[in-house]
Amino acid sequence: MKVLPAVKTDRWNFIANWVDGSLYAFALSLASISTVIPLFIRELGGGGTALVLVPALWYLGNNIPQVLVAGIVTAKQDVKAYVLVTAAVQRIPWVIMALVTFLLIPVVPGIVAIIITLIGVLLLAIASSINMPGWFELVSKITPRHYRGRLFAYRALTGAILGVLGGLLVSYVLDFIPFPQNYGTLFLLAFLVTCLSYLALCFLKEPTGGHAGQRATLLESRNKMLSIIRENKNFRNFLIADALMILVLLADGFFAVHAVEKFQLSAGYGGRFTIVMMLSMVLGNLFYGHIADNQGHRINITLGAFTAASASLTAILAPSIILYYLVFVFTAATAGLLHTSRLAFIAELANEMDRALYVALANLMTVPIALLGIGGGWVTRHYGYEGLFAITGLTALLIAAWMILKVKEPRLGISTLD
Repeated sequence: MKVLPAVKTDRWNFIANWVDGSLYAFALSLASISTVIPLFIRELGGGGTALVLVPALWYLGNNIPQVLVAGIVTAKQDVKAYVLVTAAVQRIPWVIMALVTFLLIPVVPGIVAIIITLIGVLLLAIASSINMPGWFELVSKITPRHYRGRLFAYRALTGAILGVLGGLLVSYVLDFIPFPQNYGTLFLLAFLVTCLSYLALCFLKEPTGGHAGQRATLLESRNKMLSIIRENKNFRNFLIADALMILVLLADGFFAVHAVEKFQLSAGYGGRFTIVMMLSMVLGNLFYGHIADNQGHRINITLGAFTAASASLTAILAPSIILYYLVFVFTAATAGLLHTSRLAFIAELANEMDRALYVALANLMTVPIALLGIGGGWVTRHYGYEGLFAITGLTALLIAAWMILKVKEPRLGISTLD
């Protein structure tokens, strides 16, 4: 078999990764966890508790299973085969949700339809979770460190450009196709686009050989994670900010519903909100990757906390829908900054042998906060959406301060063990 030169292989992998991420982001714009699915829950008759369960189940399902598979990934010398299998599983729930929406939602009571939809969200998250450690290891393995920030930013940039088209499709489908077939159509389109992104994954070229350890048991993985927390002070400080950010991001599932109810809008505005988010990502992602590659990922994560606070504050104060669009501008900035830098920052805080455990640990630490966030339904019932936004905005400001004061940039040569 002919071995490609390293530079040529790096370029090939960069392009394949870029295409995969761009198309997957496009698919998510068609069935956004921040706009489309919350509006679907609302139209099914769901209130605050059901709405907060959408992001809560998403984070729980995304994060808990990773601990179960991280040890498997760590033991693998070649991980592409694992990634391809789990990525195929990752796409199946989309077509299941489409079929359920077409066939079951019209004939079952509202509360049953809400439960079915929430189960679908959980399945989507779990399927994504079992893929994440392997995908993260593969991308870290085949992407040189000085290209990682640029790769994630370019993926997000192109995905955002495609997402503008996605937002237009969402607006049209929600306004002109009857309920619930409109949402079923969006889920089906998301499935088809993720299948195209899967083809790009198949073209990744993984170098043969490399490090591999023994498959870790759950007990061994737990002990190793505890050791990481004890010994890596900088990572431990980052985990605090990272976990609290989940509480802040729970507000994302309420912004679209809040706007629709506050200004008496049609569901089709969900597409318009998506367009605003994607256009904002197009502009922002021109800079996020270059900032990270030149100054480190810590600054992006800190800026993401500030933009999250701005989104919550604007949602409380905006007197018109025109100004409320800024909420989605800030939400897009937060998503773009975190997408560019969160995983890349974890990769720089980790050692090569334990990268999968580091990302699994970081995601596991968000679980208690996600469970705590379910209480957001109680907050909205007693204090309205504005009460929830006040909590998330204040928390975001505290995260920004913590990142500035307690988390060190590893590229400055400061040991993460200090």
